[in-house]
Amino acid sequence: MGCWFGKHKWQITHANETYPYWCVKCGKRSKGVKRYRRKTKRQITIISVIISVVFLLALAGGVVQLPQISLANFIETKPSQTPSETSQGQTNQPITSGNSPVALSNCIMASNGAGGIRINCENHDSVQCTSDPPIGSGIQNDVTLTIDKNSCVVQYLNPQGSNTIYHFQLGTSPSIISPNPSNNLISSSPPSILPKVTFPKIALPKITIPAIAIPESPNVQSTSQPTDLPSLYAYALKIVNDDRKANGLNPVALSNLPSAQNHADDQLNLKYFSHWNSDGVKPYVVYTKLGGRGSVAENNYYTYSYCPTSNCIENTFDPYAEIKKGEDSMLNDDAASNWGHKKNILDPTHTEVNFGIAYDDERFYFVENFEDNLVNWQTIKLQGTNLVLAGTIKPGYSMSDIDVYSDPAPKSLTENDLNNSPPYNAGYYDQGTDVGMIVPVLTDNSYYPNCASGKITVSSLDGSTECLSYSVFHYNSANPSVINTTIDVSKWLGTDGLHTIYLNLKDSSGNLVQATSLTLEYLK
Repeated sequence: MGCWFGKHKWQITHANETYPYWCVKCGKRSKGVKRYRRKTKRQITIISVIISVVFLLALAGGVVQLPQISLANFIETKPSQTPSETSQGQTNQPITSGNSPVALSNCIMASNGAGGIRINCENHDSVQCTSDPPIGSGIQNDVTLTIDKNSCVVQYLNPQGSNTIYHFQLGTSPSIISPNPSNNLISSSPPSILPKVTFPKIALPKITIPAIAIPESPNVQSTSQPTDLPSLYAYALKIVNDDRKANGLNPVALSNLPSAQNHADDQLNLKYFSHWNSDGVKPYVVYTKLGGRGSVAENNYYTYSYCPTSNCIENTFDPYAEIKKGEDSMLNDDAASNWGHKKNILDPTHTEVNFGIAYDDERFYFVENFEDNLVNWQTIKLQGTNLVLAGTIKPGYSMSDIDVYSDPAPKSLTENDLNNSPPYNAGYYDQGTDVGMIVPVLTDNSYYPNCASGKITVSSLDGSTECLSYSVFHYNSANPSVINTTIDVSKWLGTDGLHTIYLNLKDSSGNLVQATSLTLEYLK
């Protein structure tokens, strides 16, 4: 997907002519790298995954040279053996060559895409057959199997209502004559072998590529693990914390906020892939609206199945496999995104995470919303145009200042908007437009340099300056770990759009850490 660097560092997204914009060094497209002297804030990288893919489309034209990729996740989908078809309602008797052919119904056929066929019928052992040439990999229900000497004849209705017939060679030890009630393969969910090409969504140019020999790569649906969301969250939390532990970091706790699930559901329902949602807002806005009071950083992973033919077998995602695949990709195969996904997963300041998991037979979404809850808030709300903050900072931190950013007002977005229109399809999201600061009241005859009435001058390392509106806050406590202040934010609330505050804490080494990403309009 893409990534976001914090306000103090932007780099340029790169592209070439044969594949679209990748988040190579992500952030706003601008000239060079920008850092502010008043901040040494860590980069806040919020990423969603793009995995290199081969898009198998048969189109007229030449072959476009693509970057080298791994084919491990791709599965041949177009059968090399062409089935015969009859319209629904026609009689199409199975071929027999002996006196006693065996016919079984309500069977399940699974193909590994390499010529191996396994057919399971109720109360019988599985039948092994071979296909030469191979058919595509996948699983098909409601199959009728006829066995006559060394021949397997398989029939089923395809989605178009035609009767599809395959003729295979019988393998060894069919064991179908004597029923075996203890081997009832219909009573539990059969393994599902992915019948369609599965890859993250990227709008590649229309291309033609040569045929590729693809090894067996089944996507097997788990039959023993529960697929309810709490179970999937627990699994996702385990692999995240395993990765953090392997890198010497503390674990994160599972948050009860639904912000990531809200985004995953919205993407699946509308069939898009973006950090923005269909209300036209970014993750931190949703996070605030749903009750979040810390800082949030999103990773967004997406994969889908594509069937270029009309006779593909239905795909079934294994959510455990996809969660693991998404996490591994974001952690270990993220160079194209400047390792931003990995940095987000392994950020030492994260304290919680909430997950979003949503899928059907074509699309799978896995969203990680990492949270930094470094302040135990007693009060954080708007009273009129005053922002009231009261809470206790975790040991090792003290309050520094607050940044204010603006975003456009919410608006309804369509699938086409989110997938194809900037900035929603840009492959990253930023903090919005920098519009102000909230700084501590100065003492000892110090003052902030003004560039205009109610504005202060902020210098950057490259020598450029910004003239930003500002307000001040009083500590109102001798204890540096206590926040107790009321701030006038009327100069920002009186303008159009949304306004998000980023409260910056300073750790014992003087490093700045964001403790909030809260949208003022949803604190009312």
